[in-house]
Amino acid sequence: MQKSESLNKSKNNLFYCILLAVLTLISVFVTYKLSSGITISFDTSYQYFLNEKDWGNLMPLIVKDYSPPLYTFILKIYSTIFGADMSVLRFFYAIPLFGMLSLILFPLRKLIGGKAAIIAAVLTTFSSINFFFFDDIRPTLLGVFTATGCNVFALACYRENKKRDYIGLSIFTVLSMYSHTIAMLVAAGAFLTLLILFGFKKNSNGIKRVLISGGICSLIYI
Repeated sequence: MQKSESLNKSKNNLFYCILLAVLTLISVFVTYKLSSGITISFDTSYQYFLNEKDWGNLMPLIVKDYSPPLYTFILKIYSTIFGADMSVLRFFYAIPLFGMLSLILFPLRKLIGGKAAIIAAVLTTFSSINFFFFDDIRPTLLGVFTATGCNVFALACYRENKKRDYIGLSIFTVLSMYSHTIAMLVAAGAFLTLLILFGFKKNSNGIKRVLISGGICSLIYI
């Protein structure tokens, strides 16, 4: 009986892994066909020439840059491995997209069910934000990914109130703080919402865990 359940679970996870790969490839193909060749925005040109700097000259500029540094740092690692051509840099977009779909099809699926997760993944794949930002080399999509992680784990904290969910919330909160200013605000909103909801439920344990998690994230960011 246990072997049968384990086999069904493995087959189920394999299905969602295949779906994840297919949706990622579809999104990259469709958005590349529709948006390649569009003129470069100011933000893209800024990020492109910032990425052209070598590591020695880049690090001081990251400290002085007006936007959070995580995207610039990861993009530099990516371009060091795969090259710094504009067409190559544009495909960096697939990484945060893959991350968002992974969050939807795995941790979020356990909270909202398989059918709802599939619908959410399909809608995310063909979302207008993907078509709008595909050609841009900018931290927006990374911020969307980290903010999605905050919301998914905040929901998990509210539903299940387990330590592992608070660890996930804390990790994505710190990533949000260093990826995009709006993502940082989303993370703050997730914490505030949890405090309000746990307050209504008079869940002192939940409030305590939210405050501890928020305090740790604040100290790391400072």
